[in-house]
Amino acid sequence: MFPNSKIEAIDINKIFINNCKKRNSDNSILFKHKNIIEKINEKEKYDLILFSFNGLTNILEEKEVRMALNNIYNLLKKGGKFIFTIHDMFSTEEYKNYW
Repeated sequence: MFPNSKIEAIDINKIFINNCKKRNSDNSILFKHKNIIEKINEKEKYDLILFSFNGLTNILEEKEVRMALNNIYNLLKKGGKFIFTIHDMFSTEEYKNYW
């Protein structure tokens, strides 16, 4: 997909990571089990960190949000990009009064 890139995928769910490893038969992606709200001592720095599927908004405690953002900041190279997705808080009736 990106021949000159090294792609790492990180998730909190070990089952998800194991399933992804099985589906990635050519080993073009390195999968790791980590929790973004715990201290991460990673020597590797990244050009891009993508946090998808509302992962950031599922962290409810302020101190955990701060830890996640601090980890992301420390994992980025200088000038690196952080992209995250969130859904509109009014998009579903279930969460209409949540926010």
